[in-house]
Amino acid sequence: MNLSKAEMKIIIRELALEGLEISGDTYNFRCPICGDSKKDKNKKRGYFYWKPDKNYYSFKCHNCNEAHTLIGYLKLYEKDMYRKYIYNALKSGGKLKVRATQNSIIPNIVSKIDNSAVKSLISDLLKRKDIIPAKNIKEYEVQKYIFDRGIPKNKLKHLFYSDNFYDKLYKPLKILLGQFDKNESSKGVSNDKRIFWFIKDRTNNIIGIQGRSVEKDANRRYLTVKIVASSVMLGNLENVSLTDRIFVTEGFIDSLFLPNAVSLNGSSYAGAISKLKDLNAKDVTVVFDNEPHNKEIRKKVSGLIDNLISNHITNFGICLLPKNIRNKGKDINDYIKNGIEISKLINIINASTYYGAIAKIKLLRW
Repeated sequence: MNLSKAEMKIIIRELALEGLEISGDTYNFRCPICGDSKKDKNKKRGYFYWKPDKNYYSFKCHNCNEAHTLIGYLKLYEKDMYRKYIYNALKSGGKLKVRATQNSIIPNIVSKIDNSAVKSLISDLLKRKDIIPAKNIKEYEVQKYIFDRGIPKNKLKHLFYSDNFYDKLYKPLKILLGQFDKNESSKGVSNDKRIFWFIKDRTNNIIGIQGRSVEKDANRRYLTVKIVASSVMLGNLENVSLTDRIFVTEGFIDSLFLPNAVSLNGSSYAGAISKLKDLNAKDVTVVFDNEPHNKEIRKKVSGLIDNLISNHITNFGICLLPKNIRNKGKDINDYIKNGIEISKLINIINASTYYGAIAKIKLLRW
């Protein structure tokens, strides 16, 4: 596919590269692959530069020496962007459509909402900056919350923020959808700050929104709106490969640390398994919090194992995280914050995943 120079420039700007500086046809930034210098946060050794003889932009990092064409870079490291701009256009045989605006976040979001009234509301909130992309957050306490959670910078594109999620987004949206209960208490949630995420179906349409309070004393940690009431809301479902191992976590933020992961966002484990089975997922691992003494978790694990056995589902496994890492926390985010590298954590998860009757036996000893 032949992209114009203008189209490539728009794509590069949409990557939200850290510390981006533009000089003519050269884009300089901190390399998102290697993270650039750990000692000097001002060092920027990643570049996209124009190659007039080839008529395309190339990527080069002078720290890790990674080098790719723009399309090659997207395919390897920005799969969402590659699918959005390249793969779908190639598959359909149609012409690539890139909006000629540096800030195309508004049309990109609202175009994926089927309900026209919801689309209009969210578009207005984005324009008024009542909700903003996480990378544009200015409030120190919210920036610190995201930093302390250790959320990968390349995953911030999935997160948004509102300084008053309940009053500006949650309540108006529930009223619009006819879901608001006038007897619902707003105590502890009105005027609270929340990061939130859009939940999409397999065809990339937005079917729900979930907000997580950044305030310790929030009355309700999560607030969720289902735009499509009948849908199972699995976070990141639109991006996962069904032929590779899929990790299932309870929380959306936990899923950001694992490759090819989805999150429950309040959906039941049985509903998630049924949905993934219907999609013909080849290999699924459900990762439970490492709390074997929690009766509610044990009940969920036991029920899911029985569900898998009774339905003869042999390619879906249960991860029972081991005792030797409990001193570092109970969930994926805890382990990342406490120094366990993602690659090591994935190895631990894979080694602690069991199937069928073996999972049932392992649960008794967990």
